[in-house]
Amino acid sequence: MKASRGVIAAGHPKTAEAAGTALAAGGTAFDAAVAACFAACVTEPVLASLGGGGFMLARPAQGAPLLYDFFAQTPRHKRMERDTDLRPVLVNFGDATQEFHIGFGSIATPGAIAGLFAIHRDLCRLPLSVLAAPARDFARRGLMVNAAQYQLATIVEPILRVSAEAFAAHASPSRPGDLALPGETLHQPDLAKALELLITEGPGLFYEGDWAELLVADCA
Repeated sequence: MKASRGVIAAGHPKTAEAAGTALAAGGTAFDAAVAACFAACVTEPVLASLGGGGFMLARPAQGAPLLYDFFAQTPRHKRMERDTDLRPVLVNFGDATQEFHIGFGSIATPGAIAGLFAIHRDLCRLPLSVLAAPARDFARRGLMVNAAQYQLATIVEPILRVSAEAFAAHASPSRPGDLALPGETLHQPDLAKALELLITEGPGLFYEGDWAELLVADCA
């Protein structure tokens, strides 16, 4: 199969590397985009997540443009404000401070997984296991923190520290109470296992299976 060629723009070198691997394997631009999205969940964890959402405006070589809207949706059942876990947190951007609201009450129904599977089904050439492989490998083997990752983690550190589990994913391996510094390597074995399970079992795992039950139980 002839390898595809293209130009890739990404927020992390490893995100671009994952997209490039898909192109080199004969994938299309859509294969590269899906591979990059999976990788970004590992390489840019403050900005991308399997529990997030997004959009894709796609223009297939043959056919009209397609818009994939898999942005997070407002939960179907609304609670009274007094019963909602919604807490203010101040985030310092250096030249400005902004109030964010966090907690289970800030969670919207995630669409990222449904969107990536739909794009793959409709537009991609390579198996999903191939497209997710770089992300899985980055998570399992570990990824060195760079200056940009550290800066982002520092900005949202008040949010990360609200949850011990969230902070642990960004904590220094040698100084567990502090953020990982540039040059330190973070391993995400649980995310590697999650990616493997997701590719094997499909999106139903997230929306109807064990993961769905955990998310609903936590939010309840």
